[in-house]
Formats: sequence, structure tokens, C-alpha cells
Amino acid sequence: MRSITIPVADRMECICALDTTFKLGKSLNADIVGYHVQPGKETPIDIHSGELWAGAALVSPVWTIDNDEEIKKSAANAKALFERMAKKHAYPISTRHGSPEKPCAIYKTREGDPGALFGSVGPLHDLIVVSRPPKNGGQKAYTIMVSALLDASTPVLLLPQEKVNLSTNNIAIAWNGGRAEALLVHETLALLKTAKKVTLLTVGKQSGKGPTGEEMCSYLSAHGIKARSHVVKGKNTGKTLEQAADEQKADLLLCGAYTRGRIREMIMGGVTEYLINKSERPIVMLHV
Repeated sequence: MRSITIPVADRMECICALDTTFKLGKSLNADIVGYHVQPGKETPIDIHSGELWAGAALVSPVWTIDNDEEIKKSAANAKALFERMAKKHAYPISTRHGSPEKPCAIYKTREGDPGALFGSVGPLHDLIVVSRPPKNGGQKAYTIMVSALLDASTPVLLLPQEKVNLSTNNIAIAWNGGRAEALLVHETLALLKTAKKVTLLTVGKQSGKGPTGEEMCSYLSAHGIKARSHVVKGKNTGKTLEQAADEQKADLLLCGAYTRGRIREMIMGGVTEYLINKSERPIVMLHV
């Protein structure tokens, strides 16, 4: 992985996320690209059809437009925070990408619909880092997270609101033989190579048409990654995966996102919604 991107705002969860992101970047020799986004005063806010969060009405925009002074202050604070965190982790500030030998920190600003950010910039990076929304409210954070998960075509690292000491020594992969999981494994090989232990977790009988967990372990071995397949049983797939990851003492979980369809998961429940709302574990997800 050569480029990791993260939205930047002068908020406590962003401070925690930036610290984690720069540490991860150091371990992968990756550039860190921060984006500060503010909606323009004439920019309509795009609300995804079926958007529900904490009982919010669909007709109400979740992103308020600040006045000019507040916009400037917010942008200045975000830039100062990003540069301060870059300095803390010995990342030189640049306007262009560095190299594996000399990774750089790049700060950018965007004006427009914040919910559309990662649809345009996500494919330009190898990993997106976002914080989970707070338990109560957090509509802005939710909008950014949904944009990353649904629009980016790029793996997304979901972090808890609080500071976390992210480790990649022990990684679990939610494996069901599906397309999203297969692509996620390919997209995160650099991350998996840093692990000392990789476990593919399958809940019950595999339903996807792709390779079995054992076959994927054999593929990973060709990349120098030692992995094992483990089958667990449980009625609630999300809860069972979380418990199995706990039993494996996994630091990080890799999982496909909204593989059953987002609206269906929101109404009927699903693995993605469970892991977003119930888990505090760092999780890398990919939606295809």
C-alpha cells in the first residue's frame, strides 16, 4: 500500500484517527493524504435514498452550511491539526506523493457535497481511514462513512471513536467465498504480509461460489503469508464473527461490506450493520 487517505476535521475522533493512520503509514511506508471538505453555499447535499440514522428524516440535510468566517476557521484548524500530526510522526509535508523510502504527508481541501467525497478520490488511494459515528447522533460522520463504504471501490478501515493502538500482528478474515472478500484479500496483501497470524473465519456452510477457506490459505502461502481456515457455528453471523475474532485474539478484522444489499441490511439487519454498530474492533471493509 502506497497511499492512505483520511478525512480531516478539528475533532477529537479525528485526532485519534490521524495518530493511528500515521503509525500505520509508517509500518507500510505509505503516503498519508488528508482531505478537509466543506460544502459550498450553493452546493446541494446529496442524501442517499433510504438513508436512515438515529431516526433522522430523509428530507432534512444532515450537513449544515457554516458562514464564511466559520468555514475559514474550520479549514485553518484542520490544516494545522494535520500538519501537527505529520510533524509528530516525522512525515515531511509535500504537494505530491513521495516514495517507499521517503513517504510524505499531503493535505488537500475540497468544496462540494461531503457525501460524494470518496466517490471521486477513493480510487486514487489504497486505503481509506474513517472513524465510526458516535452512538448517539453523528450524522456527519455517518455520511462520510457511508460515502467511503459505498462509493469508493477501495478498502475502508473503520476505527472506533476513541484512540486505539492498532496492531496488524493478528488478522482475521471473514470468509464466505464471496466476491467482496476475494477482492479485499487481493487489495490488502501488503497489510496481510505484516501479520504474524492470519485466520480465515467461516460461519457455518460457505454460501459464496468462490474458493474455500483452505484454498485461499494455499493462495496466501504463495505470497509468504501463513494462514489457517477456521469454521465456526452460530445463528447471528455478525455476532458469531465478532466472538470468533475475540477467541482468536485478532487485532484487526477484514470483511466484505453490505454483500446482501445496504437497504436490506438496514431494515432486516446484517453482518455489516452489526459490526458497524456493535463492534469496537478496527475493521477493514470493502463493498463491490
